Amino acid sequence: MFRCAVPRTSKKGIDSDRAYIGDHKEDISEFEKEVKDGKDAQIKMFATTGVPILGHHLAMAKSLNEKLNLVINKYIFSVITI
Repeated sequence: MFRCAVPRTSKKGIDSDRAYIGDHKEDISEFEKEVKDGKDAQIKMFATTGVPILGHHLAMAKSLNEKLNLVINKYIFSVITI
């Protein structure tokens, strides 16, 4: 069955971001399983509408993570070359 969509973690910074991305991947997998194998029509409909939303959240999180990594790497490079 479904668990809380908001991860509860004590992680901070990049570790929190990675946990968020990993959690969304797991959630999408669970929702897709419910869409395929679910018995309750209302829960199945909830999962069906949730998959694209979670997919969009995951894509945004990955994009933001990539942008942050570029900024961090650029900062580190500029500090090293000074």
